[in-house]
This record gives sequence, C-alpha cells and structure tokens, in this order.
Amino acid sequence: MEIGQEFELSFSFEMKTTGEVRFTAPNLGNFYVFSGPNESRSTSLINMDLHVTGSYSYILSAKKEGSFEIPKAIIKIDGKTFRTNSVKVIVKKGAGGKNPQGRF
Repeated sequence: MEIGQEFELSFSFEMKTTGEVRFTAPNLGNFYVFSGPNESRSTSLINMDLHVTGSYSYILSAKKEGSFEIPKAIIKIDGKTFRTNSVKVIVKKGAGGKNPQGRF
C-alpha cells in the first residue's frame, strides 16, 4: 500500500443471540482515521433460528512509510471474549506523493 491510499479495516461477527456486544478497537495510532468506528448489525429469523451478524469498520490511511502492525481487536459477546489476529501493513511512498493531511 502507498502513503495516502485509503483502505477499509473491518471486524465482523456472527452470533445466535441478541445479547450485549462490546467492541474494543485496536490502537490505530499509525493511521489517519477518516471514518469509524462504523457499526452495522443485521438480525434475521430463519426457520425459527435467530441469526445476528455485525461488523465494526474504519476507513484508514497510513501516516508514514514503514511496516506497521495493527494489534488485535477484542469483542465481548454476552461476557465471552474473542480476539482477532493482528495484521501487518507495509506502506511505501507512492508515485503521486499524496499528503492525506490535506483532507482535513
């Protein structure tokens, strides 16, 4: 990915309850956050079986060139804790040399 290039970071879940969901975002300090956290949730009843799906997403752009790790996010569903994997992002200087700070 290049400096100034926007990308979406999304965390999705599926459950069979309408219980409490608590999301703890990872540290995104190496990135500009243009949008987020954006929450989406959908509930359906299929053959009397409850299905709830949801996601938390962000639109991000790297602040500088380098190799960065987006740490694990944590989501608690009805008191049970789940952790995502961390993600490595490699950012290179782009041909256009765009400066994302100009968006603000």
